[in-house]
Amino acid sequence: MRELVQASLNKEFSVQLKLVQKLLQDRGYKVKAYRNPSLPHFSRLSDEHKGEVLQALRAYAEALRDVCRYDEKVDMGQFVWRFLLRLGIIPSEDLFSILQNEHFIQIYNLSQFQIFRSLRCFERCSFTLEELTCRSWYELWERENLFYFALTGLAAKIIQIMKPTLLRLDFPYHTVREVDSECLFDFRYKIKTVSVLTRNKRTQAAVLIEDWKF
Repeated sequence: MRELVQASLNKEFSVQLKLVQKLLQDRGYKVKAYRNPSLPHFSRLSDEHKGEVLQALRAYAEALRDVCRYDEKVDMGQFVWRFLLRLGIIPSEDLFSILQNEHFIQIYNLSQFQIFRSLRCFERCSFTLEELTCRSWYELWERENLFYFALTGLAAKIIQIMKPTLLRLDFPYHTVREVDSECLFDFRYKIKTVSVLTRNKRTQAAVLIEDWKF
């Protein structure tokens, strides 16, 4: 019985990966759904994490499909809003006041897995969609220890926040390198703002507004 359930989850995950791949390719972004059809990264996750990853991927696909359907130019505020609503998260109004002219946006859940990325983030990315959604940020990219420990400290602080909070940071640029990806891209990276999203006085996710140079 368990094997049938796992096979069903893998099948649905594969379908959603290919849907997102098609939507991105229609916008001109080259991205692969996965390297191995057995989905090894997804398969190694716990059942709880599989459910979280699948729910977020489904929400991302639906939100992307909606914004692409209504407008040739993707509105980042609308994209983020539609995505978060599908997860049952109500963002603060402050967040949308600063999204209008931003291009590099990523959202992470409490497991420190990426659940959302803006389209321009795919311009400097050689990970598959499976890798992006099933590996934590510290498994995906490497950086100098100083910045690694600063980010892990920031993540620990975010988890403790009990109400929607906007953190404006003076985080310096530093070099980030892909780990175990097809092209091993690197780029200069900084975090400008973090919006902590909460529900029932518990952190649900964090929106990172960033700047990339490549």
